[in-house]
Amino acid sequence: MSPTTEGSSSGLVPTPGFAFPVMYPIFIFGLTFTSRITRSVFFVALLSIAIFVVFYSTTGDPSTNYIYATSLWSLIFQSLDYLVIVDPYTEFSFVDQPPSSSPSALPFLSRLKWSAKLVLSPRGIGFKHEPKSVLPPHPSPNPVCASSSYTNSRLWSLPPPRRHW
Repeated sequence: MSPTTEGSSSGLVPTPGFAFPVMYPIFIFGLTFTSRITRSVFFVALLSIAIFVVFYSTTGDPSTNYIYATSLWSLIFQSLDYLVIVDPYTEFSFVDQPPSSSPSALPFLSRLKWSAKLVLSPRGIGFKHEPKSVLPPHPSPNPVCASSSYTNSRLWSLPPPRRHW
């Protein structure tokens, strides 16, 4: 039998719906700890969930299984880098952060916010490790609703809808 089919003879259980969404909060929460050993425990938890989802469960649809597997392993390699291999508090800091201050000295909620920004910005936008030679420069900040003016400029540049009578 194919490993992507559900059934008692395949030995695969249905993929839990919470398995993938719970991985990002575990990753973000794990980054708030300054101890490499504690962060490694969070990596082991993430790896355990990924191994279960990829090798021991199925969604019943081969393309969805493929999407889950590639997304989870991408997250696993990123979490291996951030939680185990490097010290994120010395490697990753904001562009406007003074060199003398470290994210590890921040209170817990500030570290949680810092780690969420780090995880949700895979290209490092706003961090010192962002690639400056391949990305366009940041626009000058507009204090008056910069995001709404951008949205309006994009909406007005759309072509009018076609009418098919």
